[in-house]
Amino acid sequence: MTILKNQHYPHAIPSEPSGKQERTRRELERPDIGVDLLLKVDEVAGWLQISVPTLWGWIAKGTFPSPIKLGRTSRWRKSTVESWLLDAQSHAGSEK
Repeated sequence: MTILKNQHYPHAIPSEPSGKQERTRRELERPDIGVDLLLKVDEVAGWLQISVPTLWGWIAKGTFPSPIKLGRTSRWRKSTVESWLLDAQSHAGSEK
């Protein structure tokens, strides 16, 4: 078994011993394909330039998407936040 490392994935990732090894290596080199990062609450709030309590308030009001619960932690898919931002921008543009 070969261990792969990549600048986008600092953790050691075991590759598959079959012919899938080359595909796995290519996927690691192109993390934009099939990879959806999970963001923590402080990362989402920082990206939106709001406070964490404001973010939780938006979620309570239904203004912002609910997180994915992983045990006691909350995470948001980066693609979900990006979609919400695009939707918010398009609504802001149509109200002018």
